Amino acid sequence: MREFIRFCKRWLLPLLLCTLLWVVISKGNPSSWVAGLPCIIIAVVAYQRLRVHSKPSLRLSLLPGFSIWFLWHSLRGGIDVAWCALQPKI
Repeated sequence: MREFIRFCKRWLLPLLLCTLLWVVISKGNPSSWVAGLPCIIIAVVAYQRLRVHSKPSLRLSLLPGFSIWFLWHSLRGGIDVAWCALQPKI
């Protein structure tokens, strides 16, 4: 019984979630399953192969510094895009 629960957590739950996501994306169109089924299988196998078996660590003490960095670089990027868009030589 324990192996079955482990199997369900490892394979069936991601398969169910990917299938549900495909149904939402394709709006339930039955003809989309020709492309959807292989994509779902590939996604679940890739998830199993690439997943990390440790808990992700989120350090909240680093969040203020990251927020400042993110806002600064977002502002710089926005100014750069606006500058390029307003240049007459483009």
